[in-house]
Amino acid sequence: MELLCRSIVDVIVEGKITAEEGVDEVLQTIIDLKTVANPVLRINCLDARFQGKIGFAQGGFILGAKIDETGELGYPAVRRLLMVRNGNYAILDPEKQVVQDINQTLWLDAEKVIQVLPDMPQLPDGLVGAHPSAATTTLVYDRYEEPSPVVRRPAERASVGGVNSKARQFNPSDWRRRYAMLIGLALILIILAAAYMYYGDQILALLHTFIK
Repeated sequence: MELLCRSIVDVIVEGKITAEEGVDEVLQTIIDLKTVANPVLRINCLDARFQGKIGFAQGGFILGAKIDETGELGYPAVRRLLMVRNGNYAILDPEKQVVQDINQTLWLDAEKVIQVLPDMPQLPDGLVGAHPSAATTTLVYDRYEEPSPVVRRPAERASVGGVNSKARQFNPSDWRRRYAMLIGLALILIILAAAYMYYGDQILALLHTFIK
């Protein structure tokens, strides 16, 4: 696996799916991403030539999936994607970007899925885990952007930590300063308007004296 610098839709980890590095290792990586609220796993199958995305909730719960070429949704799409033997993958952090059609609230426990791989049962019975309230799920957006080209970090600095950058966090103090500036500007305009209403003639006469 190779850790990459982050883009608009951040690529956290990407790599190949082979006999040596299967989907089970990819799922374990997603489970370990404690600071990413809703990671997205993109899988590209090189044999059957299809691509799809799987949506996750924090802690390794699989919420749903979609295959681009066929439009398959839900557990059938999850099963087909996780049974890919030859392909590549990317783990994405969509942050506040929008993700479509990959949340069917399946709540499959990724740890249980790892135990049955490389095969997946026809039905998800036994794979559903005890999960938090669905209200914590945020994959309800209406737009999704693919990541732009990324720059590889030096290998010695590779880490999946620190994905919750302070630069992304909402800073309420900035908004308070902006509101204070707007209120101050509004008060100044009101004072000037009132002064013109009461002393407009004197102000105009004074301006005429300067112009002359």
